[in-house]
Amino acid sequence: MSLEIKYLVSAAPGGYANHVAWIIWLHDFAGNIINPNKTTCNKDFFNVMKGDDWPEFEDLKKLDVEKLNKTIEQELRNFGFLPRYISDKVSFILQEVYSHNRSWHNWLKTEYMFRNCISAEISHEAKVVNNNIKNVFCKINPDIAYRNYLKINSSLNLKGKDFLKKEILEFSFPIIVNVLSYFILHIFHFSIRLFNCPFKHTVN
Repeated sequence: MSLEIKYLVSAAPGGYANHVAWIIWLHDFAGNIINPNKTTCNKDFFNVMKGDDWPEFEDLKKLDVEKLNKTIEQELRNFGFLPRYISDKVSFILQEVYSHNRSWHNWLKTEYMFRNCISAEISHEAKVVNNNIKNVFCKINPDIAYRNYLKINSSLNLKGKDFLKKEILEFSFPIIVNVLSYFILHIFHFSIRLFNCPFKHTVN
């Protein structure tokens, strides 16, 4: 069953979008299913990880899991090729997403293993998006975001430090506009209800 995206996290590069998405996933609405990773669930990666008794990649979608060897089934779920039920979300995050083995050298690989697994209901973009779903806007100090982004992209996409920090700073402007628009709209509606539509006039 395909799920509808319910939350969109908007953050500048280095703005902690992945971390915020995992916090949202802890809530009950998101369910307990980890879906196959859209990035790593491909034939090339599958063939690299493939065990001797695994089915072929083309057979995954029509696979009868009930008839599958339980050890192989667990291997396929652990590597993200089959949906996986998570009974304890906090333990899963602490043991697999933010485990003690997570380091500067492997954290990006870990993020890419799991980042698309929850995107059926929670997604994130490095831009501000206006739509009909709930948006979580992440505002961040450009110096902190720059330091975070430098860890994963030392070339800064050939933009340079000053240009990147300017982009991060400008990212906040649409957020401020969205928040102000939200409050102005609600204050307007509240005033109409409170003062019995003061903008209505009568004709003598």
